[in-house]
Amino acid sequence: MLAFRVPLSNTFAHLEPGGLSCFVLPDLQRLARRYLDPSDPSAAITSMEETGLGHTQRDRGLRRLLRARLGTSCHLWTWDFESIQGDLAARRFEQIRRAEIGDSVDPKLDEIEAPVRWQGQPQVECFRPEAPEAYKAVGKRT
Repeated sequence: MLAFRVPLSNTFAHLEPGGLSCFVLPDLQRLARRYLDPSDPSAAITSMEETGLGHTQRDRGLRRLLRARLGTSCHLWTWDFESIQGDLAARRFEQIRRAEIGDSVDPKLDEIEAPVRWQGQPQVECFRPEAPEAYKAVGKRT
């Protein structure tokens, strides 16, 4: 969980007051519903592959060791929106919302969003709070 919480704290610290942060993560609720779908005979296999908990083959040798030690493509934790929302609020983010592709408050994100990354995953948008009026007047950071 630290692999998620430390970057959240760092993001908050580096954002200007009123700054936007957004990200896409696997959605635990969606994955659990898919796993429990009685009409899908391959639900368990698909769930294992989508969560990164399962591997179709065992990599051996130096390549496996390097990938396991240096790779970052495997998620260490899976979240749902409510859990993410709680962690963001605990780090003082505001206006936390579940976003959809193409509905960001910042139109510049439309230029870089990749639909393939979404595939049923929630995007989360949140803001660092604006500086209090007293700080704005003298140009100090909160």
